[in-house]
Amino acid sequence: MPAKYPCTVCKKSCKDSQQCLQCDNCNRWQHRTCNTGISEDYYHQLSQMDDFPWNCSNCSPNTSDSTLPSQGPDAESTRLQASTAANSNYNVGNTDISMDEVQSQQDDFNISLPFAVADQPVEESINHPLEIPEDEEVCYEVLPGASRRGGELLADTLGYTYVIRTTGKHKTTYICSQRNSKGCSAKVGFRDTVYIREGSDHTHAPDMAFAARAKLGRIIRKAARKDIFRHAGPIVDEALNHVPPGVQLPSVDNLKRAVHRARAGLRPSHPTAKDFELDMRHIPVDFLHLSVARSHSSNYTLSIVL
Repeated sequence: MPAKYPCTVCKKSCKDSQQCLQCDNCNRWQHRTCNTGISEDYYHQLSQMDDFPWNCSNCSPNTSDSTLPSQGPDAESTRLQASTAANSNYNVGNTDISMDEVQSQQDDFNISLPFAVADQPVEESINHPLEIPEDEEVCYEVLPGASRRGGELLADTLGYTYVIRTTGKHKTTYICSQRNSKGCSAKVGFRDTVYIREGSDHTHAPDMAFAARAKLGRIIRKAARKDIFRHAGPIVDEALNHVPPGVQLPSVDNLKRAVHRARAGLRPSHPTAKDFELDMRHIPVDFLHLSVARSHSSNYTLSIVL
């Protein structure tokens, strides 16, 4: 029997009792011990965070250090120069000339002749001072319920996102939502309606599409929980209308699975016996409710489409 939630590396089932992580791109699971590079102590720290974007081994970009091409063999002149330098003297005819004398003659030999230099085209922009643009103002946007756990997410215009670390009476501190083995200590403080960058710089590249994906996930989760019996396809199609074009998004199948996960446990279970209790909250409003008494001990409720 195939595993319900197979690991992307070992293909074994990811159980609730195990330490597993879910990929933000393909929504598949991977054991922490299967080439994630995350220690057990750091995993417990991540579990306390509101959100920590992470990609599995299949979706992580394959980066490798660039290697320089191997240097070819020395030129013939180089070998000749090395061979000549090895001998301090050489003979020309019947006269012995030392290397020091040759070097002295080369230093004294200097010819300076006037010559005309052709006019070279020069761009006009070189004559003007270099214009350096001022630092672009960074704007922040609060995304309620945009994190994976339904918490608040802070996004800036540079492509970085943050989650709430501490909330005080006068100040709220956000930390970078990128939680990986290297860690990122970038912070943003919010005080008196002003956001201020704190901590060190980010240790990773920005993701300009992460905020759009977070908004899409928030819309999908909200719509899925609002109507738990609606098909996942129309929910995904309506949610995609709120995303600007050109943004790299997960596949439609992964988005549909996100709909089912958002409303998991909200749907009533299928009855296994005839004496089950009907939950009237899950009957649509356009259905006619009719109670039929069969005997003194049993009643039946019929739902008929109008």
